[in-house]
Order: sequence, then C-alpha cells, then structure tokens
Amino acid sequence: MKENQKIEKRENKSVILVKFENNEKFENNGFKEINPEIKGKKELKKVMEAMGIWFYIMESEFYDTVTVEMDEKPLPVIKQFRQTPTTAIKRIIPLDSVVSSASDDLITTILELASVKINKEESFTLRLSSNGSKLRGIKFPEKITSRICTELCNGLKLQYHDNLRYHDENTNWIIQIEELGENKGISICRPDEILMK
Repeated sequence: MKENQKIEKRENKSVILVKFENNEKFENNGFKEINPEIKGKKELKKVMEAMGIWFYIMESEFYDTVTVEMDEKPLPVIKQFRQTPTTAIKRIIPLDSVVSSASDDLITTILELASVKINKEESFTLRLSSNGSKLRGIKFPEKITSRICTELCNGLKLQYHDNLRYHDENTNWIIQIEELGENKGISICRPDEILMK
C-alpha cells in the first residue's frame, strides 16, 4: 500500500520515529549529491511497500527526523529493517504516544504507560531526545526527569538505572522522550526494540 493512500485503518495505528544520518557522515560514505533524508524516505517506502502495510510518512520540524504512522505493530517493521541493508536510516524508535509539550501531560502519560507496560521490580533508564537536543517548551528538564523517576520508583516500585552508568543491556526498559517540535514523542520499550545502525 502506498504512503499517500489514506485508508480508514486509523484506530489500530502504530507510530515509529525514524532518524536519518547527518549530512557530513553521509557525504563521508560517498553520497555527495544525495540528502540523507531523501534517501532515507526512499528506503522507508521500499521496505514498507515490500511488507504490504499501510503507512504515512509525516515530516517533523527537524530535517533528519520523520514519524511514520502505519497499520502494523512496530516490532515486525523494526525486525525487517534490521535484516535490510540501509545507508541513510540511523535509528528507529517505536512511539507509544505523542503528547503536547506541557510538563503535566508528559509526566501523566509516562506514568500511565509505565504502569501498564512495566512490571514491579523491573529496571528502567530515562532518556531525553536521542538527537542530544534540549526539549523545547520545558524549562527545567532535570526537574521533570527527577519527578518521573521518583514517581516510578516510589509508586510502581521500579528500579532506576542512570543511563550514564548502565548500558542498555543492563536495564529492562528504556523510557525515551523525543523532541518533535510542538509535541513530544514517548517510547517505553525494551532495549532490543530500538533499531540503531
């Protein structure tokens, strides 16, 4: 199914965040005349069409990031991308929710998702935006992360693993907050559910 075919399958949709290589690294690999985001979108379309799933690529405010809405669960798609050679796609992250930048919305959504997905006594790492940028619209991100960690540890009896001291394989879950401009993407997933090339 083509990217621009809008079929009424919206109620069972999933969303993934896709990050492309930066221009410098892409040029160093021999692609001087091609933008990584253009090549990356072609790679996305090729794999999604081969899988026969409905999808819609949504631009973000960032040239190296798109979100993809689809009628397939993220894990089979990520598995297919693991098996498919790509040159422009750098990372794929399954998103559980997209919320406004308001701190309360962000915190409430993370707590609700975590209470459903994460079992007591499991560990988690909290990450802010995999592109290293600060989260827009949030004045004190350290206060928000502290509040999230405190509420998850005290309320759900989870164990927090500082992402500076622990590698992903040593934690049960990654809670990732991604910058999408006006909104934030939230992902709560196992470390092996994120594709990093």
